[in-house]
Amino acid sequence: MIRYVILEDEDDQVEVLNMYINRYHNALQFAGSAKTIQKAIDLIQSEKPDIIFLDVHLEDGSGFEIIQQLQGFQGALLVFTAFEDQALNAYRHNAIDFIEKPINRKELEIAINKALKLVREKTQSKAFILSLAEGKRILDENEIILLCANGSATTFYIYKNSKVEEIFSGYSLGKHEEKLSSPPFYRIHDKYLLNTNYIARIGIEHSIILNIEFDIEKKTGKSLHVSQQRVKDFNEWMQLKK
Repeated sequence: MIRYVILEDEDDQVEVLNMYINRYHNALQFAGSAKTIQKAIDLIQSEKPDIIFLDVHLEDGSGFEIIQQLQGFQGALLVFTAFEDQALNAYRHNAIDFIEKPINRKELEIAINKALKLVREKTQSKAFILSLAEGKRILDENEIILLCANGSATTFYIYKNSKVEEIFSGYSLGKHEEKLSSPPFYRIHDKYLLNTNYIARIGIEHSIILNIEFDIEKKTGKSLHVSQQRVKDFNEWMQLKK
């Protein structure tokens, strides 16, 4: 589960940001907020978030002081402020995006997707060796979005260079499931093994909305969802994964 913190001295701004994330990216986990520099540092050190939403101006000083004291932070930093002239300073502190207040939904969505992409790329992964008719192919587990059962065979959907690629394997889904890491992979359905790092949010009737452009229904004729008999276990597993 990808975790985030909000470092902001205005409660209404924290609420607005959380409302947006809960609506459009509810697979992300809120790990807390802070209004002052020291409380922000304590929060980051204790919760170790993947994404930081940072306001330039906190109650007792500049938000950039936090980043200067946390040189080891390897996640995604998103900076927001009402002052446009702070953009250059944000990028100097390795922010991956700058969001000007009042927050624009489209700009926020672009920023969050940049953050998710960076987090996935930095997530420690391992090689997965896939045996094919033409030989072996080595995949990065982070690039595997979904495995779909086709009878006794399996179709892999791979996300690389912002494109989705299909790979057909003659081995069963169960065989591949035994070799892939859990987390992040979870058998959400008899036919689907999903890399849960690609979940943006969970919709009605436990439908799965991904955080990349990929129309699984167009590919398979069926929507992506958690099967009814797996819902309880899936919800418990997602909580443990956090």
